Amino acid sequence: KVAIGLEARDIGICFIYLKIALMVTFVLLIPTSLSRTGGVLPNIIAGLADPGNVYNQSFERLQNGNPFVWVEYLRMLLSPFLVGVYPLAIVFWSQLSKQMKVLSIIAITFHLGLYVATGTNKGLADFVGTLPWLIYLAYAAGIPRKHISKGILVTGFFAFFIGFLLFFGKGQIQRQGGVGELGVFNTGVSLLYADRSNTISLFLGDGLRTIFESLTRYIGQGYYALSMSFSIGHHSTFGFGNSMFLARNADAVFGTTQFTAGSIPAILGDQTGWNMLALWDSIYPWLASDFGFVGTLFSMG
Repeated sequence: KVAIGLEARDIGICFIYLKIALMVTFVLLIPTSLSRTGGVLPNIIAGLADPGNVYNQSFERLQNGNPFVWVEYLRMLLSPFLVGVYPLAIVFWSQLSKQMKVLSIIAITFHLGLYVATGTNKGLADFVGTLPWLIYLAYAAGIPRKHISKGILVTGFFAFFIGFLLFFGKGQIQRQGGVGELGVFNTGVSLLYADRSNTISLFLGDGLRTIFESLTRYIGQGYYALSMSFSIGHHSTFGFGNSMFLARNADAVFGTTQFTAGSIPAILGDQTGWNMLALWDSIYPWLASDFGFVGTLFSMG
């Protein structure tokens, strides 16, 4: 047994699971690219060169309908396997065969490439944010056969982090409406401009200031929507309102619009112009549509 109690049998099961996960992932590579990017392969070069423009193009393409949306439904059903490749590959990296390492690298790179090709930040942020913890988990479990110095690990992490910030900042500058460059936030009914007289903004240059303002805009807007949601009168959406996928399908089955139009984010949008498809509401108003705000605390727990 290693530090956290993994036996050879447990590790063997993880390897079998990873092999199945890799097979499922590779079967869905091209269909997923068609659904997410509109092309057989994600155009990573275009995403790196012009992340803001490819984001705008991707948004417009999806607004006109996605003929490959069935792939997303299939991915939901197979998600236990699709989410397994990255964490298992990182944790058990030192014990994988060369073939499995190569396949894992291709699968992870392709997954990240989908986000780069559409100028979307979430996938890269997830990767950078979870990678150190997965490496730590591997060492805590006593899995790696050779130890890597902390200096190399820390340097590598910061390199990934700085790379993400640069990609994030470049994409924000090129977004429609000059939201990043001008420090403007469209609430749906008004424009809010960043206060550039604060000490941090005065200290930073134009490029770094854009990253700082964009990060604070991302962090703050969901909780601002939450603060407005407390006064919204609504009826329960009975477990369907917390998810656009569930709400749309429930409406289709029952022949109503109650589940999509009756959620708190939807009502908030009608009353204030806060567009639930373009702005963040945080998870809390979505869950509160079904369980109320007190119930949301328990469901989060």
